[in-house]
Amino acid sequence: DEHPAILGDWWARGAGEGFLLVAAIYLAIGAAICGASVAGAEWKWGTVTTALTWEPRRVRLHLARTLSAGVLAFFIGLALQVIFFVAALPAVFAHGNTAGVDGAWWIALGTAMVRIAFMTALVAVLALNIATLGRNTAAALVALSVWMIALEGLVRAAFLGFATALA
Repeated sequence: DEHPAILGDWWARGAGEGFLLVAAIYLAIGAAICGASVAGAEWKWGTVTTALTWEPRRVRLHLARTLSAGVLAFFIGLALQVIFFVAALPAVFAHGNTAGVDGAWWIALGTAMVRIAFMTALVAVLALNIATLGRNTAAALVALSVWMIALEGLVRAAFLGFATALA
């Protein structure tokens, strides 16, 4: 029953757990690093000042940078999930089964993949904005790490009833 090559167990509709959550964790970490690097590297190497010489509208430059990072993170996240999923399919065909997989399962899987890709884009945009405010990649990575290590547990404990109401 717990065999990893059973396709129906990779994503359980409505359960919020499964095979794709492994990919989601690494996508969030990669999005944070890449999103922070988009802004932080520009501040470190001074290309922001060069770009503002030619395009003096800071808001317009920041919005373009933020939009491009979000869109790219979404599509890269979606593509990597598909690659991750397809790479694991040979195990199902060789050693597992597809019992319980129907059209509704595929729709739920696709919806979950889109949600995870959207979450990846949001993390990249958040990291980019924190790095822009801190003018450093490390500022964003430290801020996001402090949130995940210390503050997330406190918020989850304070709003436990709210989290269970949403589930």
